Amino acid sequence: MHIILFLLMLSVLVFVHELGHFLLAKWNGIRVDSFAIGFPPTLWQKKVGETTYKINLLLFGGYVSIFGENPDDASLSGPDSNRSMVTKSWWRQITVLIAGIIFNMLFAWFLLVLTLWIGAPMSARDSVLPIRDPHMTILSVLPDSPAENAGLHMGDKIESIEFFSNNYTEGATRNIVINHPSDTDATITAIRNSDRIMMNVTSPHAVKSHDVEIIPTTGILDTGTGKAIGITLDVVGTARASFFQGITHGFMQTVYMTGGMAKGLWGLITGSLSVKYITGPVGLVGIVGAASSVGLVSVLMLMAMISINLAIINIIPFPALDGGRILFVIIEKIKGSRIPPAISNTVNMIGFGILMLLMLLVTVKDVVHLF
Repeated sequence: MHIILFLLMLSVLVFVHELGHFLLAKWNGIRVDSFAIGFPPTLWQKKVGETTYKINLLLFGGYVSIFGENPDDASLSGPDSNRSMVTKSWWRQITVLIAGIIFNMLFAWFLLVLTLWIGAPMSARDSVLPIRDPHMTILSVLPDSPAENAGLHMGDKIESIEFFSNNYTEGATRNIVINHPSDTDATITAIRNSDRIMMNVTSPHAVKSHDVEIIPTTGILDTGTGKAIGITLDVVGTARASFFQGITHGFMQTVYMTGGMAKGLWGLITGSLSVKYITGPVGLVGIVGAASSVGLVSVLMLMAMISINLAIINIIPFPALDGGRILFVIIEKIKGSRIPPAISNTVNMIGFGILMLLMLLVTVKDVVHLF
């Protein structure tokens, strides 16, 4: 079930991305030969006008075949070359290439607006909207952490730790005390899907009797040893917005998420963030499953995050990505002549191969983690 939900989510996001390319190509008078969701083999296809629409078996992506996107003799000087992308002005080419990125961002905005209209989980610290039913909530659980081993999940509402009740009130200090002997587990009581569950969590070091502070960025931190049990916590309640509030706050959330993801990507590039945090399709299935167990709003928010992530990745100036193709167009504009098709096509093909290899490596990492 989780796999099906993940494939549906991915198919919708790819459809939105490719729809952007498709519509802007049509608007610019460029011929579109096919519009496909997924990769072959083909399950269904229908030709309408000049475009063949396809649904393929492997729902891990999709594509739009735009005439002249990969230049050849036919698109450069053939009888239909006036409808080729490569013969259009530089700015028209860029509008087509960047359209998928913009559509992903707009779709993420729409999803976040929708969650606010329905009633979205939001941090009591950051929300300017009224918060209902605030609880200390687990935002994430690190792989192979004591918290994961104990069975804690994203979305669990922490009711108490040991014998300290976590009754949150606005402005209350967020400190709790673990009072139990060394070398024993800490019992955490949580609410999951209206059910009360109790779990024993073993900290990385023997936890002695002293304060344990709840910190949004690091989870439950043993202040004596500086070790965490591997969860990210915050006080979260339900925020519901009016029509116009949803639009404005949804936009601000989109900007905030985009900045956070861009910062994370930069950390991966510079090496300040470990590659172990990269998740591929297999890992995303588990994340989608965790989100679906929380509810529809969590699924929509995760979908918005993935949509933003797709946009950020595609703007990177790397061959085969939209950003790489945009870079080629800018280079051609600056130098005043076309990059030889043999060079641009070969570079894009190599870039695509590298991306597929990276995807394979991340998938293998996710599979190994399962065992």
